[in-house]
Amino acid sequence: MADAPPNGNGFLPRYNAILSTVTVVAIVVAALWYGVISPQGDRIKELETHTIGLREHDEFRTREDMAREAMHKEIDKEVDGLTRRVDRIEGGLVSRSEHEEHWKEDAERVAEVSARLSEFRNQMAGTYTIGDQLKALQKEIDDMRTMERSK
Repeated sequence: MADAPPNGNGFLPRYNAILSTVTVVAIVVAALWYGVISPQGDRIKELETHTIGLREHDEFRTREDMAREAMHKEIDKEVDGLTRRVDRIEGGLVSRSEHEEHWKEDAERVAEVSARLSEFRNQMAGTYTIGDQLKALQKEIDDMRTMERSK
């Protein structure tokens, strides 16, 4: 191929192919640069103006961490207060066994009073009552009426 005749421009054909390839690659690179890469640079500059810097981000994160810690401390304080209130309430509660013991004592007292009341009724059954007095008075009234009619 080194003996190939030069073309009309005085170049050998292989130089012509290399020159054509370099031209096409240069055009593709230029098209990529102006069509894709260059607009991305503008977009990057635009994003840089709208984004916060690393220092600003660290300051923000520090503020948020401090706020979160303060909130956690406040929550812990509230939880401690509620725990104390629950403990105080639980301390004042009476257990079920104590209630059952009290109920048993009440039932025994009621049974005792009922027994005494029954005993008292039995004792009173043989005595003169108001009902007996009323019956006697009614009989007297009836007797008086019959006497009055018999006259």
